[in-house]
Amino acid sequence: MRAELLTELAVDGGLIHAERSGPPGADAVLLLHAGVADRRVWDHVVDPLAAAGYDVVRYDMRGYGRSAPATEPHSLVADAPAA
Repeated sequence: MRAELLTELAVDGGLIHAERSGPPGADAVLLLHAGVADRRVWDHVVDPLAAAGYDVVRYDMRGYGRSAPATEPHSLVADAPAA
C-alpha cells in the first residue's frame, strides 16, 4: 500500500492538497468532505478501502485543511478530476 502527499496540486486559480492510498492502478474511490471539514474526516475508512484493493483519493477542497483559498471563481466539480 502507498500513501502519497501531493502538497502542490495546481488547479485553475489555486492549489489543493491531495492524498492517495492503496495500490497504484487499482479502481479509484474519490472521497469528498463536507464544507465544514477537510480530508481527515475520512481517516477511518482509508485503510480498509486500500486494504480491499482500491486506490483511495481524498483532497482538501479549496480553503479547507492544507488547500489554499481560491483566488478566482472556480468549480469544485472541476477540481475533483484534478485530484
